[in-house]
Amino acid sequence: YDGDGDRDMPGFTGGIRLDIEIENEAANPAYWHYGEADRTVAADTYLRLLELSYQAKQGADPDTQVILCGLIHPNLLARCDGNPGCGYGAYFHENVAFTKRLLDRPDLFDAVDVHFFLYYHFDPAYIDDGLRWVVDQMQQRGYQRPIYSLEWTGAILLMIMMEGYAGEFIDY
Repeated sequence: YDGDGDRDMPGFTGGIRLDIEIENEAANPAYWHYGEADRTVAADTYLRLLELSYQAKQGADPDTQVILCGLIHPNLLARCDGNPGCGYGAYFHENVAFTKRLLDRPDLFDAVDVHFFLYYHFDPAYIDDGLRWVVDQMQQRGYQRPIYSLEWTGAILLMIMMEGYAGEFIDY
């Protein structure tokens, strides 16, 4: 910012929109609060950072959107939520609890980012189920936010093409 209140940089004459994703994939212990066994503590630590970030953006530019941290594998969260035998292991149950804790604080973010990775074979429900789960979580908590997918691995398309589903995937 150049401090003139027009959301621009010094010398920049065009318009600019700045939205900020705070951290990335915070439910992944390797990325956020690595080594913290209690994922509730890790979630609360992330929420404190999110709170400080939201307060800062309110003071600097309330029109900037704060984007929640890249919820990973929402498709698997949907399959493991309330299903202890989902077959994906304790990591995903911890991820469900961590993610739900973040989604409990809509006062700290304006939008949600979701990341789809484990999509090795053509399965349209994989994406739909994940998005539906995030929407349902927000609705159960009495709010809605825009959902973005700012990161999605491209290697998955190779498997889909090799399996002969490229056309169906494109249509989907």
